[in-house]
Amino acid sequence: CGAHKRGCLSQRVRESEGEGEGDSERDRVEREAAGSRRARMAQAGVGLAIERQANGSILVTAVTPGGAAADGTVRPGDVLLSVDGASAQGQTIESLAPKIRGPVGSTVSLSLSRSGQNYSVSITRTSPAQPGVAGSGRPAASATRQGG
Repeated sequence: CGAHKRGCLSQRVRESEGEGEGDSERDRVEREAAGSRRARMAQAGVGLAIERQANGSILVTAVTPGGAAADGTVRPGDVLLSVDGASAQGQTIESLAPKIRGPVGSTVSLSLSRSGQNYSVSITRTSPAQPGVAGSGRPAASATRQGG
């Protein structure tokens, strides 16, 4: 760029904003991928780690501190029975994860079992970086226990 630093800088800015006249297919794909990543970032989970057992049941293996499910209602060792009314039995983790995840602020209903007792919770999905998740006085998850 040499003596034309200002012109060179504005050319780099145009290129970084996707306005370069020589945009390649790769540049276009990278911009689309970045947009897709931003869209996924608007999705949130509830802070549960799950694992499929040999018998096809889905076991909660961890609850993320500060996550939406961290109010103590769901605990490691609980068995996930259904997500929004759809059975979890025999499902893969890959098929269940998108059902548990969703837009920040939306709710997901989970039916679980602990020591033979079934219960249901409704959890509001929150972003892990959201200040209201921990310590703000606002509940990160609203859980209602129903069981039998």
